[in-house]
Amino acid sequence: MDDLVDKLVARFRREMGLLDEEETGVDEFIKYGMAPQANRKRPASVVRTADRLSPPVVADEYWVPPGQPAIVSGYKLKDGMVYIGHGLRRVRGAGAYEPSLIDPNLQVGNPEKAKSSTYGYYSYYSAKSYKDLSPAHRAAYLRWLAGGRKDPLSDMTYPFLFFYGLERRLLENWAHVRDEARALRAEAARLSQVYDDYYLNQHVSAFVELCDLLQSSGALYESPPPEVRKGWGMPLTLSIGLGQLVAERRPVPADWAEAWWRADPGTQVRAAADKRPEEFKQLWAVRYTKQFGTGLKPRRPKRSLQLIYRAASSTFGGPIAVKVGDLPDVTVLTSPMEKLRALGKECTEELGKYNLWVGKHPEAKDSLAAISLLPSDMFDDEFSKPLMKLRDWLDEKLAKHGPAAILDGGELIAHWRAGTDRLPRRESESLLDLLSWLGYGVVPDLTLGEPLLSTGPVALFQLEEPDAVSSSADYAALSVLMHVAAVVACASGDVSPEQRRYVRRLVDALPPVGTAVHPRLWAYFEWRVSTTGSKLTGLNTRIARLNDEYRSAIAPLAVGVAAADGFVSPEEVAALTKLYKMLDLPREDVFSHIHLASVAGADAPVTVRPATPNREGHPLPPPSTRTEVTLDSQRVQSGMADAQAVGELLSTIFTKQEEPQQSPAPAHNADPDVVLVAGLDAAHSSLLHSLAERPTWTCDEVAALAAERGLLPDGALDTINEAALEVYGEILVNDVSLEGDDEIQMNTEALKELPA
Repeated sequence: MDDLVDKLVARFRREMGLLDEEETGVDEFIKYGMAPQANRKRPASVVRTADRLSPPVVADEYWVPPGQPAIVSGYKLKDGMVYIGHGLRRVRGAGAYEPSLIDPNLQVGNPEKAKSSTYGYYSYYSAKSYKDLSPAHRAAYLRWLAGGRKDPLSDMTYPFLFFYGLERRLLENWAHVRDEARALRAEAARLSQVYDDYYLNQHVSAFVELCDLLQSSGALYESPPPEVRKGWGMPLTLSIGLGQLVAERRPVPADWAEAWWRADPGTQVRAAADKRPEEFKQLWAVRYTKQFGTGLKPRRPKRSLQLIYRAASSTFGGPIAVKVGDLPDVTVLTSPMEKLRALGKECTEELGKYNLWVGKHPEAKDSLAAISLLPSDMFDDEFSKPLMKLRDWLDEKLAKHGPAAILDGGELIAHWRAGTDRLPRRESESLLDLLSWLGYGVVPDLTLGEPLLSTGPVALFQLEEPDAVSSSADYAALSVLMHVAAVVACASGDVSPEQRRYVRRLVDALPPVGTAVHPRLWAYFEWRVSTTGSKLTGLNTRIARLNDEYRSAIAPLAVGVAAADGFVSPEEVAALTKLYKMLDLPREDVFSHIHLASVAGADAPVTVRPATPNREGHPLPPPSTRTEVTLDSQRVQSGMADAQAVGELLSTIFTKQEEPQQSPAPAHNADPDVVLVAGLDAAHSSLLHSLAERPTWTCDEVAALAAERGLLPDGALDTINEAALEVYGEILVNDVSLEGDDEIQMNTEALKELPA
């Protein structure tokens, strides 16, 4: 080759004369056809044509090796890796020129004219060789080569013509070009990155794989499996690696089994496996090991493996057979593939929710909101970091604030997913499920009819066992008692330690309606204290829905809480008076029931303090009626007898009930005239139509409307807003808090979209 280069350089020096100054150093180039219209002819080389590959020595004089510069018609091709000359035939078949051959004798025109007459996206079908190009496109091709083969806007003919030459160089004389193989492989891979063309990339992928295969030795399965691209068939190295495993009776590793499953023509790779390959790979490895241990051990089939390389270039006249030795063809095995398809379907389905959620929230891919949707057996060290961080934070809060720790709901939500102060229903349910899985519970709990998680106080408690309230109706009834206790305890300001002890003993004495209900009720009391306090908003409706036996426990409970700290304030008397009115009890019974909590002859009598002008609350009756109440201080301080009595009363109630009493089905649910709103049932649709009649409502009015339909007001408004966001893109009820004194505002503009 060096002799040939020297001869050609000397020849062109003689023909062209000395070089100009601007071309100093151009003696390093081989020059072909310096003038665009040059008709100089290079002597044709003798080329052997046959049905088999030509001997390597025949085409060597046409090949410009990697790094060897050359000049064709004034274009400086610095990187080589092209065939240049005249008369080089195809590898197989006679009468046709090599398609990648750059013939310097052919006319080269103006490359700028090629812009207006490009061959198009599929141009490599119409222009199958350099000879077929027009003069303008030959010039454009040479300019593309001279520019480093990296113009992404070039006609796709050019990278294909260049790639034809790489294929011929490798496949025609592999044994003689081992030193060039790495450079050919690297250039093909670079070309594929520059041009994101499906057909080019498909051919380049097979070419790169063949380069690796021909240079490899030993067991391919000891390395990671090749990448499998959808619709590109079984990679060569995958077929060989699997064949080696079966031939040596070795188990198929999980990653090779997944690649086998992906490459099989009968496999339908769903979105979860296609868009979340890393998560799918991890779940596959866990489930594959669980099901098959060290791996499947397929039997050896009778058919041997035959690899076929389908070249992009027409120079080979068809597919090329690649010999790989006596290896079995695993593609004919059906039983292992059926098992792998079943596993692939299982993994895909379990990643479905995760895939959909991440698709909507790609920025929160690594958040707890996303991780919680993954199967629990995927929680390795990497996935567990956010979980452990949350668990440490929750443990710290419980250790600092006690068994019912009051947290800021915004902080809890931030651990789940940043950037929002209110979680929609589905995410709230997922967060509550995750907390339960970690061993924690939170109040409010929307699954029990309470509001959605948002900023503001929430009560955290620890579950000693899985939280499973046996009846939401029973829990709702008991939570009303905790609501009443919170109202009375907060009536005069801060809750005293004695009142907290009284309520805690009451909770412990309550009958169990499911596992872990006592911690939940205590957390509910603390949550009510931190949110609604002494406000009675919504309580009248909740009491009205209780049966008589439940309601009979409210009066002694309320009085016991008020008297637990040794005195009954005017504010507490006012709160008790309102509660008795809700219970349809005479107002005068408030004082008589307080007297029942006293014992004559106590060592330390306690009086009901008279009202003073500087304190708000309900005034006591005039002195002529009743001015003071004597209480047993020891009994009041302990609070145990009253709490135990209320607990025994409720135990009797639950014992007599074989089944929890359910509220009667409201007529609205069965009303055929209710116009359903998208995403809502009849009851919620009826409530929404009623709310749409006015722009504002009081909290009590909304609670009454919800009660008529057998709905909890907080949960009903959240459900309406969730459905509205899905259908209309905005909420319909602007203020969904029923705990304050403000009015509920309706989104009048959005309500115009409701069906009539």
